[in-house]
Parts: sequence; structure tokens; C-alpha cells
Amino acid sequence: MAPELIHLDAERIARRGDTAMTGAEKVAEAEWLLDGGIHPDHIAAQLGTNVLALIKACRDYGRKDLGRRLSAGQIRHDRLPTQGERRRAA
Repeated sequence: MAPELIHLDAERIARRGDTAMTGAEKVAEAEWLLDGGIHPDHIAAQLGTNVLALIKACRDYGRKDLGRRLSAGQIRHDRLPTQGERRRAA
């Protein structure tokens, strides 16, 4: 069963009296959500960041394996395929 997504914006966090998550907490939360089947884009949005920053945080906290799992779930729309990639796909 996938964990329920609850969006906590800055105003809601302030009302609850919560403090911002540390980097290590974000990495642990990302792993838990990813294990639950949540897409990396949704995980990053819930944690108030973007996927690339989350991947960097994973690397910074010694979790390159988790960073690779997050990037594997990404669909790359930010660039066109290289000539070699087009040849291999054909």
C-alpha cells in the first residue's frame, strides 16, 4: 500500500509549529516514499524541492544508491537525444 501524500506548505508547517526537515530527514523520507511506489516528481514536490536537488542531497548524505533510484524514475524531457542515442534506438 502506497503512503498517502500530504502536502505541507510553509504556512501549514508554521501553524503546526513544525521545523523544516533536515537534509538527512529528507533523504530518509524520500527513501520511504520511493519504497511505497511514489514517483520521484511527487516525492520532490512533497518535500518542497526538485528531483535534482534531492538526488544531490542523497549523494551528499552518502546514499548514491538512492540517488540512482530517484534518477531512474525520471523521464528526461530536458534535452534531445544525442546522435549516438538516436542510432542505438534505431
